[in-house]
Amino acid sequence: HDTSTAIVPVDALIARNPEQSETLIDLSGDDNRSQQIDEESSGSHERFDQEFPVERRLLGIGSRTGSRRIKIVLCAIPVMILCTIAVTLFVTLGLNEDGDPAISSLQGTGDGITSEGTYQEKAEQWLSGSVYPDARRVQRYALACLYYSTFGVSTPFTDGKYGKGRVPGWLYSYGWLSSNNECTWYGISCNADGFVATIELPKNRLTGGLPSELTLLADTLEHLNVADNMVYNHGDKGVSFLGDLRKLTSLHIQSNDLVYDGIPSQIGLLTKLTELDVSYTLFNGQLRGEVFQNLADLTHLSIGGNAYNSSIPREIGELPSLRHFYADNAFLTGDLSFIEPMENIYELWIDKNPALTGTIPAFLGEKTSLGGFSATECNLQGSIPSEIGKLTDIELLWFYSNQLTGEVPSEVGNLTKLRVFEIQHNSINGTMPSQVCDQFEQKEDVKLEADCVDEVACTCCTECHRD
Repeated sequence: HDTSTAIVPVDALIARNPEQSETLIDLSGDDNRSQQIDEESSGSHERFDQEFPVERRLLGIGSRTGSRRIKIVLCAIPVMILCTIAVTLFVTLGLNEDGDPAISSLQGTGDGITSEGTYQEKAEQWLSGSVYPDARRVQRYALACLYYSTFGVSTPFTDGKYGKGRVPGWLYSYGWLSSNNECTWYGISCNADGFVATIELPKNRLTGGLPSELTLLADTLEHLNVADNMVYNHGDKGVSFLGDLRKLTSLHIQSNDLVYDGIPSQIGLLTKLTELDVSYTLFNGQLRGEVFQNLADLTHLSIGGNAYNSSIPREIGELPSLRHFYADNAFLTGDLSFIEPMENIYELWIDKNPALTGTIPAFLGEKTSLGGFSATECNLQGSIPSEIGKLTDIELLWFYSNQLTGEVPSEVGNLTKLRVFEIQHNSINGTMPSQVCDQFEQKEDVKLEADCVDEVACTCCTECHRD
């Protein structure tokens, strides 16, 4: 066919021949009016033939049939427009028979998102055609990226747990990718201005990886909790974006498959943090003090379950607001000297670190804010210092499974709030002081355990062990 010949839209015809515009528009009326116009305009056909020979041939103008053809075309235009709008809305909203997003059909398919392309492309496609203010569009795009990048996405870890390509989706996804306000989606909370302040998706079977597009929420995001999932981020590319979430006050990413050499330095940029839990990830490698030196507001720090093979840096002990510190099963080395600068510590758990050596320092008695201290299954030596009797607010004290020697100091009897005292599986000997027995015999729901089968004479112990 002749590519130089093209159908010209009717509105273009009207614009190019103003004298015909009224006639062409009126042709959309009733049949009688059309017949009258056909007769009245027969004299103008020759002039139209001369000016628009191509259009005449394609549209059949110049006969009664041609006039009716124009009428049909003109009448069809509004219908075509309405159909186009309806199809666009259907594709954009993706509604199924129940009025829910069609994206819900992807849930429970085993392999999660089935369409091709990156998670960014899927998010853009979902958002296309919707009308929101720019800030809302960005917010919905960031959340859609989170959904598509963590819903049913395979990783080496999911292949090992579920089998290759057999990854279930989220446990709960109420509202996600619907037309509902994103502040009502499961796990999402917003501030008074309608912008995302909290993402709370723990134990929700997220897989894949956290997307860097979360930084699009950095101006308002204060709480991020994706604990106990199977998120797989690794190396600088996988975790560096966390350092851009500068408004975060709490970050809980524990029990995920996050791979990095030590704790990422970018976390040290989050100077508003009050809670940080990176335990039982795969942050394996030396602990670096500079990560923590600017986290002055940090009250809760949990780093256990990773293989650091290093000592606790002094910068952690010097955190002025630190109240809760958990570093169990962390392949720690060195001794307990990091505790000395801790001014406000309330709970301190350092269990299951067999390379942690040295003695229980006398300065521990100066940490009068302590409510609980646990240093079990380490390699601590020496005796329990008498200064421990100064911890008048302590309720929980565990020293079992170490290499401790000597006798239990009578000053332990000064600890009037003590409810749990476990010192079994050591080389402690002698007799449990009467002051200690008096305290425990006056209380209910207490635990006093020692090697009282063969090492310690104890008539008040709630359970006796053999060393």
